[in-house]
Amino acid sequence: MLSTTATFFLLLLLLLEPPREKRMDPQQRTNLVRDGFVVAHGIGSFSELKRSVLAQLPVDYQFLDYSYYIRGTSLETWHRDVTSGQAYHRTAHPTYTVIHYLCDGDLLSVSPGSHRTLPFSWGAPLTLTGGAGTAVLFNADLLHAGAPNRIGAARRAIQYKVAHVSDLPALSHLAGKHVAKDGGGSGSGRGLHRWLSWKTAWLTNSLLYPLMQTRLDGWLGALQRLVGIDFYNNPSTNGHRMS
Repeated sequence: MLSTTATFFLLLLLLLEPPREKRMDPQQRTNLVRDGFVVAHGIGSFSELKRSVLAQLPVDYQFLDYSYYIRGTSLETWHRDVTSGQAYHRTAHPTYTVIHYLCDGDLLSVSPGSHRTLPFSWGAPLTLTGGAGTAVLFNADLLHAGAPNRIGAARRAIQYKVAHVSDLPALSHLAGKHVAKDGGGSGSGRGLHRWLSWKTAWLTNSLLYPLMQTRLDGWLGALQRLVGIDFYNNPSTNGHRMS
């Protein structure tokens, strides 16, 4: 058996080891049940995006009256979508996030299958790469992170939410929300933040997720700003509506 000292250093090594992120093979095929995400390319308009997404889902799914336009930044810390995920809102059916990218490059990092292993995640994360018009549909309980922003203000994306019609009351807090966030060409979780969020995702997503759902004042608000959690509950400013 391992000694106490050896066990300590083994745990320390596991804590300090960074996630071994790699790019996903463009030819790799995934599905929503097993992997928790699918990718489509060459999507132009919102109507085209809507047709493509709903074709992947059972009947009675629909887009929420919600959008989040993101320019010049990326939420680079690892998280699950606590504002809409089935695990956090006890919906009867899985809920989904769709991100339509309007730029080229590394887009989104995901931990395949992690929607089935809450609050933990196993295996190496994948970074999805594509061109403008790439759309990623993923289970809102999937552990994911925005890819590091290396193109500055040119990085643009629009996020949408999709749910079963019977679950819309559970997500009514998102109805009519059209958020715009302009990061001015920055990232939101570089280096230490990204590494720390990967190592503590099980804790954040099982115990601290209420901090990610509501913007707070005082020392808790300061903590939200420090770790980038305020990205999640950024208030609606200049809304970007669906077209």
